[in-house]
Amino acid sequence: MAVLKIVAPVLIAVLAFYAYTWESFSEEMVRGKRVLVTGSSTGIGEQMAYEFAWMGAHLMLTARNETRLQKVVQNCLKLGAASASYVVSDMSDLASARNVVEETKKVLGGFDLLVLNHVGGKIGFGPYQGDMESVISSMTVNFFSYVQVTVSALSMLQESRGNIIVVSSISGMGRRLEAPQPK
Repeated sequence: MAVLKIVAPVLIAVLAFYAYTWESFSEEMVRGKRVLVTGSSTGIGEQMAYEFAWMGAHLMLTARNETRLQKVVQNCLKLGAASASYVVSDMSDLASARNVVEETKKVLGGFDLLVLNHVGGKIGFGPYQGDMESVISSMTVNFFSYVQVTVSALSMLQESRGNIIVVSSISGMGRRLEAPQPK
């Protein structure tokens, strides 16, 4: 027990130091990388697309709203994206989720970074009212489509030694902010 009292604080200190010194996310790490961002027509996804654009990434953006996607792509190109394309997709349809990966492979030749950011379904707040349809809808969009996209992308991510970022925030849903100005 005495050993645990010594080892635990040392382990925590080592982990804290490691986390503190970890290389930060930088422009050099992203420039020229192929990035797929789901849920990128509004909110957190849109802002992430702008940040990746500013860092010079090749972008594939996806969401349900084509008009918004077109505007985000234009803004990304103005901000300095190496390239920016989009594919309209409804993540409540798992075949559509799989298609996003196929289109990304066609346009970008694969990808180095997968950003899973979409959210949706028939989401309600408050106590559960026994409506299984809303549970199934929510699980399809907010879980199964994440799995579908990841499984479909796995071989390309392994090939590029890429990474996956998962964002899960209903607070980012539907918020429209102005595109940042080029730096």
